[in-house]
Amino acid sequence: MNKFLLGAVGLVAMATTASAADLAARPYTKAPPQIIAVAYDWSGFYVGAHAGYASGTSNWLNTASNAAGAFWPSLVPGDRTSHSISGALGGGQIGYNFQAGAVVYGVEFSGSAADIGGSSIAQPGPFSGQDDVFTTKISSLILASARLGYAANNWLFYAKGGYAGANVKTSAVDTTPPFTGSGFAQTWHNGWNVGAGVEYGLSPNWSVGLQYDYVRLETRSVNLGGANFFNGVPAGTAIYNWDVSPGDIHAVTARIVYRWGGPVVARY
Repeated sequence: MNKFLLGAVGLVAMATTASAADLAARPYTKAPPQIIAVAYDWSGFYVGAHAGYASGTSNWLNTASNAAGAFWPSLVPGDRTSHSISGALGGGQIGYNFQAGAVVYGVEFSGSAADIGGSSIAQPGPFSGQDDVFTTKISSLILASARLGYAANNWLFYAKGGYAGANVKTSAVDTTPPFTGSGFAQTWHNGWNVGAGVEYGLSPNWSVGLQYDYVRLETRSVNLGGANFFNGVPAGTAIYNWDVSPGDIHAVTARIVYRWGGPVVARY
C-alpha cells in the first residue's frame, strides 16, 4: 500500500514538472507597435510664383477742359466716361507662416507685372466728333497682406487682407481732324485688398494653390492736356483734367510655393 502511494505521488510530481516546462517554453509576443501620424507643417519662410487673370472697371470724371475754345478735348467738366479693364498678371510672393495647432497665420508680400487695360470713346455731348479715346492700363500691382487660415493636414484654407498699390497709365487721344491732340499720365494709386485662397501640400516643402483678390484703388487726379493741332498745325495747349478711379479689380491667380518649414509635429 505504501509503495502504491509513493508511486502515485511520484507520477503527479513528474506531470507538474513537465507542465511547468511547457509553460516556460511558450514564445514571447511583442505588443503591436504604435502608429505615428505626422501632421503636415505649414510654418516657416516661403517663396513662390503666381500667374492669373484680372478684370475691373475704370471710372473717369472730367474736372477741367477748354473744349469750348474749339480745342481737341470733346468733353467738359462734369462729363463722365468709364470702361472695363482686363488682362493677365504674374509675379512672385514671399512670406512667413506661424502655425499653432490647426491655426495658421502670417504675412505675405507679392509683386506682379500686369497687362490689365481697356479703353472707351467719348459719349455724345455738345461738340461734334466725340472721338476722344480714353485708355487705362495697370502695369504693376503689389499686395502686402496679413493671412489667417485653417490647416487640415495637407490642405490650408485662408483669408487675407491689407495694402494694395498699382502703377496706372492713363491717356486721352484724338486722331480725327480738324482738331487733334493727345495727353498721357502715369500715377501710383494706393488702396487695399481682401481675398481668400486654398493651398495643397504636395511634399514637405512644395505646395500649390489658388487665390482670389479683390483690389480697391484710390481716385487720383491726372492732367491729360497737351499740344492741340488744327489740321496738323499747332493751335495752343489743351486743358483736360480728370479724376480717374481704376478700382474694383477682381484677380484670380494660380500659385506655387517652396517653403522652409519648422519642426514636424507628431500625432499619436
